[in-house]
Amino acid sequence: MRASGVTPPTDHSGHSSRTGPAALSGLEGRITALVGRGLTNRQIARELGVSEKTVENNLTQVFAKTGCRSRLDLALAVMEGRLAAFVPRS
Repeated sequence: MRASGVTPPTDHSGHSSRTGPAALSGLEGRITALVGRGLTNRQIARELGVSEKTVENNLTQVFAKTGCRSRLDLALAVMEGRLAAFVPRS
């Protein structure tokens, strides 16, 4: 994953997860997709009917799970399809 620009998630001790990447929740996935479309936190909150704080909290979790370090990094990862391992399987 590092070669693709997305670092593998780590546990609280800093070690890589042995079970693979943590899947994004439904809300995290929707927020991630909207970040990929270039929406602001305020626009995302309106679109999903949640508070801006909820969007911020979920983005913090998305950054932790994906290893993305910024909104731009996350948006690029979405557009380039680098987050497939994090999308929940149906």
